[in-house]
Amino acid sequence: MVHASIRMQKAQASLQYAAPAIILLYYLSSIISAVITLQTGHKNKQDRLRRIIIWCVRLTLLSYLVQCGGLVIDSLTAHPTTSTQAAIVNAVSSILLWSLVSIILQGTRRPVWYPYLGTCVITLAFEAAIFSLFASQLSKGKAVGSAFVVCHVCRFAVLLFLLAVYQKSRIDIKYSRSDEESAASLLQHQLRSAPVQDGTAKPAGNYGSVVVTNAAHPESSDSEDSEDDDSYSKAAKKKQRLMNKRLQQDGNWFTYLRGFSLFVPMVWPTRRPRLYLNMLGCVVCVLCIRVLQVLQPRQLGILVNTLASGSGSIYQGIGLYVFYFWIASVIDTLQECLWLPVEQHADKQISVGAYNQIMELSSDFHDNKQSGDLYQTISQGRSIINLLRTVCWRIGPMLLDILVGYGYLYYLFGPYMALLAAATTLAYLSSAAQLNSKVSKYRREYIGLFRKGMQTMYDSVGSWATVLYFNHVPYEEKRYEGAVSLNMSARRLYYLVHNIFSQMSSSIVTLGFYGALCVAAYQVTHGVQNVGAFVTLLTYWSIFS
Repeated sequence: MVHASIRMQKAQASLQYAAPAIILLYYLSSIISAVITLQTGHKNKQDRLRRIIIWCVRLTLLSYLVQCGGLVIDSLTAHPTTSTQAAIVNAVSSILLWSLVSIILQGTRRPVWYPYLGTCVITLAFEAAIFSLFASQLSKGKAVGSAFVVCHVCRFAVLLFLLAVYQKSRIDIKYSRSDEESAASLLQHQLRSAPVQDGTAKPAGNYGSVVVTNAAHPESSDSEDSEDDDSYSKAAKKKQRLMNKRLQQDGNWFTYLRGFSLFVPMVWPTRRPRLYLNMLGCVVCVLCIRVLQVLQPRQLGILVNTLASGSGSIYQGIGLYVFYFWIASVIDTLQECLWLPVEQHADKQISVGAYNQIMELSSDFHDNKQSGDLYQTISQGRSIINLLRTVCWRIGPMLLDILVGYGYLYYLFGPYMALLAAATTLAYLSSAAQLNSKVSKYRREYIGLFRKGMQTMYDSVGSWATVLYFNHVPYEEKRYEGAVSLNMSARRLYYLVHNIFSQMSSSIVTLGFYGALCVAAYQVTHGVQNVGAFVTLLTYWSIFS
C-alpha cells in the first residue's frame, strides 16, 4: 500500500507539472495557426456567445485563484496536507495560463473558437486525471481537502457549461441559416434582377440565397478614407487595403510571404561562400554573449561569497569577473565586423536590383510615375536590411535571453522564481499591448496635425506671391499659428499619455523585481541559498529585464 501511494503521488505530481505546459503549447500553437491561416476574420461576431465564454474563462481563473490561496494557507500550517510543490506550481501556472487566455479573448472582437474549446477539453482531461488521483488519497474530515474538491467540481461545471453553450450556439446558427434560406421569397430572384429606373440592373444572387449588403457590416467601411485625412494617411490606408485584399486572395500568410521570395537570393550570399562563415560567426557571437550574460552575475556572486568567507583566491575571482566584461565587448565588436560585409552585400544586391528593374521598364510606366516616387522605391530596399538586422540580432536574442533567464532562475532559486519571472513578463506584455492600443490614437492625431501644419507652411510659402497680391499675409500667419498651436496641444497630450502608461509598465517590472528579491531573501535567511545567490539575482535581473 505504501509503494502504491508513493507511485500515485508521483503520477499526480507529474500530471500537475505537465498539464499547464501542454495546455499552453496547444493554445499558442492553435492561436498562431488561426492567425497565419486568416481564420480570425469571421463575419459573425456572436457577441452574446463571446461574453458568456469570457465569463466562463474568468470563473475558471477565479477557481484557480481560490485553490492557490487555499494551498498557501495550507502550507503555513504545522502539518500541511495538500500544499505540495507540484500542486502550488500547477495552480500558479494555471493562473498565468488562464490569465493569458482571458487577455487574448477580451482583446479579440471576432475570435476563432477551436483554440479555446480545445483548451477547455484538454483542461478537463487533465483535471479528471488529477482529481481522481487526489480523491483517492484524500483523508476524510479535512476542510482544506474538501475546499479543493469544491474548486475542482466548480471548475468542471464551468468548463462543461462553456462547451454546452458553444454547441447550442452552433445548432442555433445552423437552424437560423436554414430558416433564412427557406423564408426567401420565390420572386426575390426576379426582383433583384429587374431593371431600375436609371436603366441599370441590381445584382442578382442565386435562387434561395440571402443577399448581405455592406450596411450589415459597418466595420467594412472603417478603412475608407475620411475627408480629414492627409495624402500620407490616404496612401497608407490604400496600401493597407491592397495588402488585406491580397491576403484574402492568397488565403494565408505563408502564401503571401512567398511572394517576397525573390529577395532571398539578394539577401542570402549564394555566390559568396566566405560570407557564410561570417554569418556562422555572428551566430556563434550571439550565443557566446548569452553565455557571458549568465557568467558575469554568477561570478559576482562567487566573488561575494569568497569575500564573506575570507577563503579562496579573491584577486583571481576579480580578474575573472573583469575578463568576462572585456571579452563580451570584444565579441560584440567582432559580431559587428562580421555582419558588416553581409549587410553591405545584401544592400548592394537589393539597391542595384531595384534600380535595374526600374530602368528596364517601358516608357508607359515612367511617364505615369513621379521621379520622387521612383527614388523612394529604390531607396526603400534598405528597409529590408533593417528588418533582417532587427529580427536576427534584436528579437531573436531577446527571446533567447528570456528562455535562458527562466532556465537559470529555475536552476538557482527553484520553480517559484521562474513562475514569478513568467508572471512579470506576461503582465508587462499585456500592459504594453494596452499601451500601444491607447497611445496609437493620440499619436495618429498628433502626426496628422503635424502634417497639416507642414502642408499649411508649404502652401503659403510656395504661393507667397499670390498671398502678397491678395494681401493675405496676416491671415496666413494666423492660420499657421493656429495649426502650430493645435499640433503642440496634440503633441503634449500624446507624450503625457505615453509617459503615464510607460510608468505603469515599468512599475510592473519593479513589482516583479520586488517579489523576486523577497523570494531570494527568504531562501537566503532559511539557509537554502547563500548571499552570493542574492547578489547574482540583483545583477542578473537588470540584464534579464
